[in-house]
Amino acid sequence: MTGSRYVKTPEPSEEDRPLYEATLKVISGAMTVTEAAASVGLSRVRFQTLMNRGLNGLLDSLKPQTRGPKPTPEREQALRREVEELRADNERLTKQVQASARMMGLASDYMRKGLERAPRSPRTRPTAETAVSDADDDEPAKQLEVVMELRTKGVAAPLACAAVGVSAPTARRWRQRKRQGVALRLKRGPRQGAVAPVEAKARAEQVLTDVRGCIGAAPLARASGLSRRAAAVVKEEHLTASELERRREAVRVSVVPDVVRGFDAIAVGGVPVLVSADGAIPYRTSMHVAERYDAAAVAEAVASDFAHNGAPLVWRVDRWKAHVTGPVLEVLDQHQVLLMHGPPHCPRFYGQLERQNREHRAWFDELGRCDIGRLRGECESMREAFNELVPRRTLAWRTAGAAWRARDKVRVDRRELAQEVEELKERLRKQEALRVAYPGLVERLAIQAALINRGLLRLTKGGWC
Repeated sequence: MTGSRYVKTPEPSEEDRPLYEATLKVISGAMTVTEAAASVGLSRVRFQTLMNRGLNGLLDSLKPQTRGPKPTPEREQALRREVEELRADNERLTKQVQASARMMGLASDYMRKGLERAPRSPRTRPTAETAVSDADDDEPAKQLEVVMELRTKGVAAPLACAAVGVSAPTARRWRQRKRQGVALRLKRGPRQGAVAPVEAKARAEQVLTDVRGCIGAAPLARASGLSRRAAAVVKEEHLTASELERRREAVRVSVVPDVVRGFDAIAVGGVPVLVSADGAIPYRTSMHVAERYDAAAVAEAVASDFAHNGAPLVWRVDRWKAHVTGPVLEVLDQHQVLLMHGPPHCPRFYGQLERQNREHRAWFDELGRCDIGRLRGECESMREAFNELVPRRTLAWRTAGAAWRARDKVRVDRRELAQEVEELKERLRKQEALRVAYPGLVERLAIQAALINRGLLRLTKGGWC
């Protein structure tokens, strides 16, 4: 028997009664919307919105109702499905916990039956001739036996192995060795590999020489026929021998202070900073901020540097075209300074200034972007700091400024030096190998020879790095 669907007449509360009666009067035509809104203290738009909301509810109630049970909302259906899934997951996890508890109980029983770890004896470093004793193999055998019995009880392999303190791959490896009739636990450490064949080792060394060591052990093994481990050993020996050979062939260049002046540029936010520094002491003689890196800026920077710090015998620069223009060459001729170019695309030839530029970039990175006026002040502060505040190990813990002021005066007849360089250039040009080399090589070798003859430059081969 179903209950009655009769709905009683609504009884509004005292708070809602004025709005309720005003709405009925508007619907019956006894009052306008404006008058009704004024009577309840609402705006006309707000009152009409509330009245329309009530009429929409009235229309929904007047619609014919379908027979049968009311359909469940989709959100409620989704919640019910989620509850069912959670209930299934809870049952599955409960079964897993019960299985784990049974497994741990079985493992405890087996452990109490005799799987007791004997105290470890002091370990000694194994040798190639050391073999695994039966006592060392007894413990893995017991552990494997427990794992196999747990597996027969339906315990999963990872859980069975965890119960005895080994990993599943280790247990599988022991089981395979047991079938083969060999020791379950082998000697620790890498196996002693066979001696590499002489022919294969020679092929590997040739490959390493051809590719200059830029090859991994695996591809080297494929290319030479060695094992990967043997190829790795050959590569390590080859690289060690190559480095020792490089050190033996390396040449250290030592020059007297105030003989060679290096010149290079570093860009700071697109603004070039032209740096001049001595070739023997890390002393920055000048740092010139220019608007453009052109011939006029280079000539101005060089002239100012020579005027304030004296002219060197040699001006060393890279191959930027602004370095060899007319205004720059006029400044060099005026001070009787020789121009030295290094090999193209060879920063290590200008290594001292390249090393100093690392310090300059670190300073400018902390500075950030700034205008040219502030950049000039920062360059002078940086030059003063690096010259006077930083002691250098290579200068017996003196600052560059102190070493610069303690230098000996270089007394050389510049005209005689230039004449000797020209004579050496004529001799060197007769050698075809030097003639076809990069431009500037003959001039550089001639200047180098002239400085060596006067004891101003020294070349020391090997044994210093």
